[in-house]
Amino acid sequence: MEPIQVAGLIAAHVAVIGLAVVALRGRGRRNRDDSPPGEGPRTGNQPD
Repeated sequence: MEPIQVAGLIAAHVAVIGLAVVALRGRGRRNRDDSPPGEGPRTGNQPD
């Protein structure tokens, strides 16, 4: 394989993995924010 092809594959994999990580983190944050009040003190919207 040519170096250009290798660089392209690496860039593609980095992009896909990066998007997957961002998507998983975004879903995790959304799920935590949607959780009922009292489970997580990170929101700060609900008084103790």
